[in-house]
Amino acid sequence: MENDERKISNTTFGLMIVVAVFVDLIQLLLNLIPVIGWIIIWGVNILAWMTFYVWFKTKGVSLSKPTRILGFLGSFFIELIPIINVLPASTLMVVLTVGSSRAEELAAKKGLLASVAKVATAGSKGVNRASGGGQEQTR
Repeated sequence: MENDERKISNTTFGLMIVVAVFVDLIQLLLNLIPVIGWIIIWGVNILAWMTFYVWFKTKGVSLSKPTRILGFLGSFFIELIPIINVLPASTLMVVLTVGSSRAEELAAKKGLLASVAKVATAGSKGVNRASGGGQEQTR
């Protein structure tokens, strides 16, 4: 598909990555402040999760698919655990969600092309039969 037909354009994907990396860096820095930083991380995590949820929904990306649910919940809970939350879970979640969305769009496009090819093939077989196949058989 062309970029303007995608639910999430390359520009939007780039912006999502920038925001996700920024969130992960904030969490990394807050991790250096024991206890208080860890508590603040929970607020940052909830805000980031809600931001990406709304962002994906406004772009028309369904988050009810099992892999996307696991990606969102997995990143959410990883970011809640002190020390482990230094992993770039938000960035990974964005990459996996956009990748899944684009794979779904590509599969739909391929499926559409396959069904058009079947119709075209079936139509051309009917034309060949109606015209005698275009060849005469001699014995």
